[in-house]
Amino acid sequence: MMDSKQKLMNHITLASFGINDLNLFLNTHPHDKQALELYHQYKKIRKDAMTRHTENYGPLTPYDSMDTACWTWVEGPWPWHYQK
Repeated sequence: MMDSKQKLMNHITLASFGINDLNLFLNTHPHDKQALELYHQYKKIRKDAMTRHTENYGPLTPYDSMDTACWTWVEGPWPWHYQK
């Protein structure tokens, strides 16, 4: 069974894939309201998951660093360092 960090990363990955896929679709179907609505839903899902990840495990990118008192991006393991 995956731990909650891995589940959250999978959630982020799936939402990111949906956003990218819908982005490509909307490039050729810019007036598809259903696709645009789904695009915005995936964006919210990803944003919420990224916030939860940053709060619980640290930022995935420098843009996600939330601490205003210290540059926390350099603390802890880097996102690409997998822990077992």
